Amino acid sequence: MFATPSRLCAKLACGLGLSLAVACAHPQTTSAWRAQSGDSTPLGQLGDEVLREQDLPAATQKRLAQIEDLCAQQHFVTLWTGLEDAASERLLRAEALRRKMTLEAFLKAEIDDKVGAPSDAEIRGFYEANKETIGVTFTEAAPFLRQQYEADRTQAMRRAVVDRLRGGQELQFLMPPPPLSRVAVTGRGPSLGPASAKLVLVLFSDFQCGFSSQARRLIKRLTELYPHDVRVVHRHFPLAQHRDAKRAAEAAQCAAEQSKFWPYYELLFENTAALTADTLRRLASAAELDVKAFNACLQSGRPQEAIARDLAEGRALGVTGTPAIFLNGMQLSGVLPLTIMRAFIDHELGAKPQNHD
Repeated sequence: MFATPSRLCAKLACGLGLSLAVACAHPQTTSAWRAQSGDSTPLGQLGDEVLREQDLPAATQKRLAQIEDLCAQQHFVTLWTGLEDAASERLLRAEALRRKMTLEAFLKAEIDDKVGAPSDAEIRGFYEANKETIGVTFTEAAPFLRQQYEADRTQAMRRAVVDRLRGGQELQFLMPPPPLSRVAVTGRGPSLGPASAKLVLVLFSDFQCGFSSQARRLIKRLTELYPHDVRVVHRHFPLAQHRDAKRAAEAAQCAAEQSKFWPYYELLFENTAALTADTLRRLASAAELDVKAFNACLQSGRPQEAIARDLAEGRALGVTGTPAIFLNGMQLSGVLPLTIMRAFIDHELGAKPQNHD
């Protein structure tokens, strides 16, 4: 199946995050300009009054900081992925030369000719599992789904060939992540990891967002890799376009009252297609909740209050879509690759940059 729906649905992401519509200058250029100009550079004049950056509304200044952070992240990710691509191409060219083949012929024989076409059942199954995120009819989506399927499988096969050619040789990443601005994020909510952890990762999430589901798998892996250093805090951010997301968040909050949030959380993401009231009760039984207390909690109004607080804080922080990830107060854009997330975490921990294959 597909490695991820994100490329398929980039323009139909869960909400309208920063990453969807920002043109970035080179961060060094931006930083140099700001260092040279500062907040005192005249931006405009109305009559005798000169307006400078510090005169801009607080919301505008916050937006500018977010854009600069996003551009720095995009630059870093592009460098990182470009380094991986350059190293992979060197290995592939060397192997093609060893076999006395052109690179194109080698790639065709080892990858392109081995990529099979997807079956109708595979395409239909993927669509049904992600149709709320995809947002268009199956007829409209099917041609692109087939194309994306082959692209994902080609990429996976290329990665397998490169891994074999590496033969255990590791690519060392030496680039430090960019410094990002930090905001105060409340660490209130269901959490995983020790209270003494050096890093707090706050995740604003929606139970019917496919990208939040990807983030859930990423976060789970991070807690396995950093069991003593990372604490994950869940915050509710159900989006209006997801019909059952708010109801699912309320149910999850009731599970939290019985200290069963995380088992219930996993079940919700495994059943995102139809989170009806009956499904939520069935999942409560599956998570071994006290169903009577669970139902009483849903009717009490307590979950709605908790979700309203999370939504209000998320909006105050500039969250517009899910998932929204804050690492020690730094907002990270979208679902970054595991290697990139580990680079940020290692840098926060003061660790030496490492291979993160």
